[in-house]
Amino acid sequence: MPALQLWENLKGDGLVKTATSIPISWILGGLFAFVVLRAVFRKVRGQRYEIVNPSPAWDIFNISSVLAFLGNGLSLVNSGFQKFNGRPFILYTDVRPKIVLGPEYIDFVNAEPKLDFLAFVKSEFLTHIPAFKHFDPPGHLIEDMVRTKLTTNLAKFTVPISDEASLTLSELWGDSKEWSTHVLKDDLLNLISRLSAVIFTGGELAHDKEWQKLTVEVTVNGFLGVMECRMFPTFLQYMLSKIMPHAVRVEGDLRRGTAKVQKIMDRRQREKDDAIKNGEKPPQYVDAIAWLDELAATGKYGSPNQAIQQLSLAMAAIHTSTDLLTSTLYRIFANPELVQPLREEMTRVLGSMGWTKQALQELRLMDSLLKETQRLQATGALVMSRVALDDVELPGGIIIKKGEQMAISTHLMQSPNFYEDPDKFEPWRFAKRREDPKLMNKSHLVSTSVEHTGFSHGKHACPGRFFASNEIKIAMIHLLLKYDIELVTGESTKPVTFGTFVSSNSKAKVRVRRRQEEIST
Repeated sequence: MPALQLWENLKGDGLVKTATSIPISWILGGLFAFVVLRAVFRKVRGQRYEIVNPSPAWDIFNISSVLAFLGNGLSLVNSGFQKFNGRPFILYTDVRPKIVLGPEYIDFVNAEPKLDFLAFVKSEFLTHIPAFKHFDPPGHLIEDMVRTKLTTNLAKFTVPISDEASLTLSELWGDSKEWSTHVLKDDLLNLISRLSAVIFTGGELAHDKEWQKLTVEVTVNGFLGVMECRMFPTFLQYMLSKIMPHAVRVEGDLRRGTAKVQKIMDRRQREKDDAIKNGEKPPQYVDAIAWLDELAATGKYGSPNQAIQQLSLAMAAIHTSTDLLTSTLYRIFANPELVQPLREEMTRVLGSMGWTKQALQELRLMDSLLKETQRLQATGALVMSRVALDDVELPGGIIIKKGEQMAISTHLMQSPNFYEDPDKFEPWRFAKRREDPKLMNKSHLVSTSVEHTGFSHGKHACPGRFFASNEIKIAMIHLLLKYDIELVTGESTKPVTFGTFVSSNSKAKVRVRRRQEEIST
């Protein structure tokens, strides 16, 4: 992809909206220092494996490798396995070389404690800098909270999330039977942010517009802030984070978020104190604020900042769920014959089972459609990024040296060894596979496997995938039963790529109008 086109894609997707506010002399100076300091490291460390995007001999700074990665990272990963007959290879990225392994190494990587995910997060996202602390929750606090609290309480939130979806869409799209035009992804971000707030904050911040803005923007500003600071040598990054535009914005987001969450926590503590003082049973709260507070009280996780944890939750949940929901709707626009069977399934299941967790699990076509969309357009070509804490030897004599990064490719999701007509969009694919006892357990949206790593796989598979599945399905029910939705003529739904990452098109406009749903929602 030409560099100019790459820039336009990033700018259009909201990833580089204000990057041009950085003085060009800073960028050029930072890039020069950056590539000089890394050039020798890259050339020496990259020689143990073949390189999929090598630079020509004259390019001692590997600039062409980085540009190839940024503009064509997805195809580089796929072509690497073909070119090197499935052997591991080096992919030069915009940060550092990464050893890319095939999915057959997933179980070995999961079982190896010296290949550490948190170390990867710390090195990749500069979490020693206060502005980027939300990329690095203490220990496994959020992971433990999601597994032991959120997932086990999902059934309690089906109706509240549905109610919030109804209210939010009424505000966003109204009840008019006349067509109106909207930027789809913007509205879906708003919708998913509010649905997530129901369970993250007990709904107390679901209608706080400043909080919603924080939860939506903190991810984009955070990633851009990291990118800004990574252009400069390590010893300058902390100082520059105090003046770089997006890093400064993130610090402001964290301060405002802290004040909002602390206000809720202080009020709740007063309510508990008053109840005890009056000889009454203290109120119990069922949301992520209470769960994080409860786990933090064990002392296992240090003294976490609740606002940072809430924004970490938002960063992990809102954008990824919105992306899958948006991509799935784009698939429906391209295959409008899906709308009627989807509506029939929703009406039948809700009519017999009501708004229950079990009903959401019975939406087999919807579940299959979501999983097939994710198979064909995962959020990236790599999963399970790790940093080696010490030298590690994997089967086949694969050596990962201390300090090196590695990741697992997702290319088996389009492999003919696992999927018939792998490049074809088949919305019923996983519904049919659920009829096969050998494939049934692998064919649910929330299932993970070596051949479907949309939520990663193994012990570090996305713990929030059960919540994401329920939330997205509830949103789709309200969207499709209550509204006619069509893509505005001429609009593109082509996804945006950046390195090995993929994001659904953020600019596509749709026309919507209210319809009479077949069953009350």
